[in-house]
Amino acid sequence: MSTSATLGLVGLLGLAAGTEPAALGSPATPDHQRRQTIQATLEALKSIDARERADTYNYLYAVERNQCQAPLRSLKIGCLLEAARRNCRQRRGPARRRCRLVSDVIVANRFSEPRFLPRSVRYRIMNEHRNYRTELLAELRRRYARLVTGLYLDASLAVGAPPEVLAQAIDTYCLDVAGRRRRLSWSHCVAAVVWFIGTSRGEETETP
Repeated sequence: MSTSATLGLVGLLGLAAGTEPAALGSPATPDHQRRQTIQATLEALKSIDARERADTYNYLYAVERNQCQAPLRSLKIGCLLEAARRNCRQRRGPARRRCRLVSDVIVANRFSEPRFLPRSVRYRIMNEHRNYRTELLAELRRRYARLVTGLYLDASLAVGAPPEVLAQAIDTYCLDVAGRRRRLSWSHCVAAVVWFIGTSRGEETETP
């Protein structure tokens, strides 16, 4: 895997610099770099142990809630990225790289979540369900699933398509979603699709 693929989604999307993802509908990053990053992130999500992935998600969720309540979005992102770096520093070699990629897509999705679960939806779920956190996560995955269904239909993808074919299809589809359809930014689309496909095995235990 080339060095560009180790940038992770957060670095690729400009989040580290505080760039607003909604403005990244047509990324200036070279095609091959975007697709290598998508492929590397998918591979990291599929290869990481489910418990380790859940622990990483829950750690970043807790840090965001308790330590990263900065008034400026860029400061909040910086706080989360630093927490992710500290957490991944305990690992070595491929495990550290995998941890960084998984952390990147988690951070990207945390900041896109309001686009998928608007405040009105969250309030309704919180009022209607006793265990609302589980239901919030289930609703978020349902909305990710609809996006992924659109990807497979638009690209005429077969389940089990080669990783490089899948990465190219995700990139192309999300550019279309961000450009012609204008439903989501490219970054929000990629992070959601990659997370859903990469974690679609076993039971999810993350906290929404």
